[in-house]
Amino acid sequence: MKSKLGFRIASVFVIPLIGLPLIGGLAGCSANSGQSTSSRDSISSKKLADSGKAFSSESFENGKATGWSDGNCTIAVVTEVAHSGQHCLKVSDPSSPYAGPSYNILSLVQYGHTYRITACLRTASGSAKGTVTVNRVDSNGVWYGASIANQVPISSSDWTTVSGDFTLTENLTLSSLQLSFRTLDTSVPYYIDDVSIKETESLAPEIQTDILSLKSKYDFTLGTAAVFSDLIDDHSKLIAKHFSSLTPGNEMKSSSLYDSSHQLDFTTADQFADFAIKNNMKLRGHNLVWHSQVPSWWFTSKDDPSRPATKQELLTTLKNHITNVLTHFKKKYGSKSPFYCWDVVNEPLSDSHQNNGLRGESERSQWLPITGPEYIADAFKYARAADPDLKLFINDYGIENNNQKTVDMYNLVKSLIKQKVPIDGIGLQMHVGLTYPSISDIQASIEKLGSLGLELQVTELDVNTGGQTDAAALAQEARRYKQLFDLFEKERKYIDVVTIWGTADDGSWLGANNIPLLFDNSLQAKPAYWALVDPSKTTVDTRAATVHHGAPKLGTSSDSLWSDISAITTDTYAKGVTGATAQVKSTWDKNYLYVLADVSDDTTGTSDSIDLYLKNNGPQHFHINRSGKGMDTIPHFITQNSTGYTVQAAIPISGLSPAAGSQIGFDFKVNDDTGNGTVQSICTWNDYQNLQDTSTKNYGILTLN
Repeated sequence: MKSKLGFRIASVFVIPLIGLPLIGGLAGCSANSGQSTSSRDSISSKKLADSGKAFSSESFENGKATGWSDGNCTIAVVTEVAHSGQHCLKVSDPSSPYAGPSYNILSLVQYGHTYRITACLRTASGSAKGTVTVNRVDSNGVWYGASIANQVPISSSDWTTVSGDFTLTENLTLSSLQLSFRTLDTSVPYYIDDVSIKETESLAPEIQTDILSLKSKYDFTLGTAAVFSDLIDDHSKLIAKHFSSLTPGNEMKSSSLYDSSHQLDFTTADQFADFAIKNNMKLRGHNLVWHSQVPSWWFTSKDDPSRPATKQELLTTLKNHITNVLTHFKKKYGSKSPFYCWDVVNEPLSDSHQNNGLRGESERSQWLPITGPEYIADAFKYARAADPDLKLFINDYGIENNNQKTVDMYNLVKSLIKQKVPIDGIGLQMHVGLTYPSISDIQASIEKLGSLGLELQVTELDVNTGGQTDAAALAQEARRYKQLFDLFEKERKYIDVVTIWGTADDGSWLGANNIPLLFDNSLQAKPAYWALVDPSKTTVDTRAATVHHGAPKLGTSSDSLWSDISAITTDTYAKGVTGATAQVKSTWDKNYLYVLADVSDDTTGTSDSIDLYLKNNGPQHFHINRSGKGMDTIPHFITQNSTGYTVQAAIPISGLSPAAGSQIGFDFKVNDDTGNGTVQSICTWNDYQNLQDTSTKNYGILTLN
């Protein structure tokens, strides 16, 4: 997951063109595998000599494919068709959907500079989906990739031009930087022409200085992850303004700390510590042990690299690494050290729940096969011995899903505690989607893991929009962030730190086909930011539900008709962050919209109530108090129970001419009085701006079935 921080890309523009200027942007992320040997200075020492000139192979007019690798396919310069001139590159017979030609652009780029990459694609016949990526290989054989274009439709009718800006954001040791092409359909030959890379002269974005700092909004520590280039461009201003904790995205992983001679090099890592001190920030160390981005030579015998390391050899290497890394920072910074914790062991759990829940060889880990599970406990012991003042964390993804992986983490940490292993906390990465996992499942996971008595941190939060980047996705994302942060505030007894995995969308590991963060490609605040700071300034998404036909009877018990009806949930707070919620079911006939609301509210107050809203030539409001008093205008029935109360109601809708397929604007909110006579929290289905009484703009939609 985290390995892909390191590229910065802009938005994709895909333009079918014949002979028009090359314009646009780029996006996406992909991962590959490979080997590398090179010096740490290989990037920073090289730049495009003439920033206005594309590289020599751009149009293939010399009739040669000089510098191009075939990438397990057949390539040839042909004159069958061309975007410009008379020649282009033809690609055919790839050995797999991942095979395709590439060009090493390492000598053409300089670390930290931005370049515009452009390519023209066309099929020989029929259609296909073309993908263009930039893939890097570091000195430890680790590959990362960023997509210029991801599965873009191309055809034989005309050329499709993709173009955009690319920045290499990490000053790492690279042996190659491959501009690569492929299609998913191996049976369709395709052409490439007018490939170019040019340094841009775009103006740096300005951050908004007149908006509220995020870190001032919350009483828990709010952090962000960054790559080195973020510390020296305008992203640094965004980091300093809004966050109180910093996590190096890659620069303190083991593969990034060693040079080609297998010697520790803290040049870049130290600059994170210096930045944190300068800006009065805390620093999370990430990470000491991981199955990925780890030097391959760790796992071979020092005496005979042709054989695997023994258990003792590997544990000795691990001990030396942890000791040397933590000792370096402790000695260099002393009492001024910004480090407050480290992810000691990262992602040790199995996704398939093998090996008693631990990641093994089938899931790309060499730790378990060589050392057994002891490496986990030993890593914490080595870290505590090296620096007793640090908080030590175990960190993994998917443990917020309230599933078997959650149980596996619980059991692992419980075992470590029983062994008296010096572990202080659990990191929940929390790479989530717009709707999955549910807030209730995340809450259950937090409370289960929190019951172990250790500190919890959200370490890598982002919201995957699934490739959606439109206004609707931005609004959904805003609601999701608000729900998550409300939950984090509710669970403060467990959670002390929340770290967002990246600062702005342009640097996210998910790529520009996603918009997972609080600030956009231009470093401007998104609706998600405003949902956290001032919901009145954000955009509320429109939720939808289907209402089945039927006329249940209202009474002391619920009609059996309700048993087959799905519920909608009030899950977004317009006031407060904790309090009563409701599961709401509805049916309809020609006269009424019937509602069954099961309210979870274990405290009783005189202002406990629900509100129902219909869009009927403006807002139409129905208020029902938990006591049943003061609401006689519609048929209703209320029952009390041990967990709250249930409301059954029939809302007149004959004036709306209800019919199958028609839609009704609707909203629902629960008002919770915990006992002092006033409403302490309001939880809604749709409008968390709480404007239902005066405006229908944020109502949800019920479709009559």
